[in-house]
Amino acid sequence: MYVLNSTELQKVVNIFRDEDAFPDDVDESGQKVLIPLYWVKNSKELRFKLFQKSLVKNYVSLSSLLPTTTAASEHSLRAYLQVQLWSGFAKNP
Repeated sequence: MYVLNSTELQKVVNIFRDEDAFPDDVDESGQKVLIPLYWVKNSKELRFKLFQKSLVKNYVSLSSLLPTTTAASEHSLRAYLQVQLWSGFAKNP
């Protein structure tokens, strides 16, 4: 598996600092940061692996699964908005 090196990470993080970034770019950058944290190539693969592991248990804890793609996208957009607010740029949510 791979982890972003500092140059790649800096490029990804710069999207969150760009006050004119498009939501699709923010979403893509968020995915680029989240996926390596879990050491997988994509989030769907990890969700499936975690779900398979949970099946051998007596119960399934949905909170232990990775967020859905939509939830991860919303998280990235919230993080972007927060960075913009911290930077002094007012954004309409």
